Amino acid sequence: NVDALMRKAKFESTVTNGMAVKLSIATEGDWDVFTGVVATSSDKNIGFVCSPEVMRLAVGSIYGGSDPRYFEVPAGKVADVCMVNLYDVFQASVDCFEEGYAPSDVEGATYVVVGTGGKLRAATSVGSGRAFELGVQKNIEIGNESVPAWMIGCIA
Repeated sequence: NVDALMRKAKFESTVTNGMAVKLSIATEGDWDVFTGVVATSSDKNIGFVCSPEVMRLAVGSIYGGSDPRYFEVPAGKVADVCMVNLYDVFQASVDCFEEGYAPSDVEGATYVVVGTGGKLRAATSVGSGRAFELGVQKNIEIGNESVPAWMIGCIA
């Protein structure tokens, strides 16, 4: 049941699609809206921000952008989060990776871990946090542009 993995969360700062985050149970307000923070390299129970890449009306102003790769959810607004389980497989574009740490930048990378600011980082080894096996490169076509992307599978 994929819906069972979906959560709603509010963050104190702006979050972007593909960002790794950690959630805690709501202590005030709506019971089904979790409190979220950016994940760190040692966090195991993480999810990825996955809000719809469409414009939403939010208190009289429109947020989002014309390019879905750069979609942001403003601080204090509800974001969608897909929680990660062992053996889940995702497609992560180059924009999900920390600058300089995309799989094409890290020689011999066979893993993906959480890096700085909730971005992913290609790696040659794993630490104590959530880890992914680096799979095949499978680019995403956006208009006339081919955006580098890789399949990643959760292994720890």
